[in-house]
Amino acid sequence: MSGLGIRVTVRRVAGDTTELRRLESALSPKNLSAIAGRSGVNTIREHLFGLNQTRPNKLRGRRTGFYAQAARGTSFATVDGDTAALISINQVGIRQRYFGGTIRPTGGRKWITIPARAEAHGKRAREFGDLRFVVFAGGGGAALIRRERTVLKRQRGGGFTGTAEGGEVMYWLRRSVTQRPDATVLPYDELIRSRIDRDVSAYVTRRLRGSNS
Repeated sequence: MSGLGIRVTVRRVAGDTTELRRLESALSPKNLSAIAGRSGVNTIREHLFGLNQTRPNKLRGRRTGFYAQAARGTSFATVDGDTAALISINQVGIRQRYFGGTIRPTGGRKWITIPARAEAHGKRAREFGDLRFVVFAGGGGAALIRRERTVLKRQRGGGFTGTAEGGEVMYWLRRSVTQRPDATVLPYDELIRSRIDRDVSAYVTRRLRGSNS
């Protein structure tokens, strides 16, 4: 996202000195940067909360609230001597989704796990105690598969029936994954700029009219 610079100059030929000082303080770069920062944060948060409602995971599994967490992790700080606002999103993975790129295993790991079933979404493979590693013949890749087992159920009148369970692919394994960039993860620059312009202009107008709100 590109930066946005705002410079405001208040000029009066004559007038109440006290009023001029009040205006000078109200329209200082520090105050205007804070107004711009809050406006940008609110615009981004609104967008991210909207994505959290409209983008369920492809497997229709348990939702992790990724975009809601990103929204709550959005904040701003004034920088460059309080003449500008820097907005940041404290959420692991949000940069990757926006810019895209190749993901490789870290920490000595050899594989990236990709959920294959809804119950695996939002969980780490180690949370399951019944997975086994399988390499498919003919270059079919590798996966973690739930171990097959037989569940016995007692029948009326005595005896048991056995039901086979397991055998499903829970995670596909990849040496690397390349994601395409997704600019829609954040609101477009034009929207952010227009919202900031609207909110800063409204603030300046209120101050020039003598409102303390």
